[in-house]
Amino acid sequence: MNKLAANIAVGRNHAAVHWRSDYQHSLKLGEDVAISILKDDRGTYNESFHGFTFTSSTERKLRL
Repeated sequence: MNKLAANIAVGRNHAAVHWRSDYQHSLKLGEDVAISILKDDRGTYNESFHGFTFTSSTERKLRL
């Protein structure tokens, strides 16, 4: 998904539809939304969920 989003955004930048800063901010926004959804949904899992750790695009270490 990251590759697809990047390809679309770069293409729109080349077509002069968006500014480069729009692309940079949209990736951060998309990551924040995905993290928020994972945090909200973790209490609804039927299985035992002990979480996971990953590094975000801004090099933040996160544990869900």
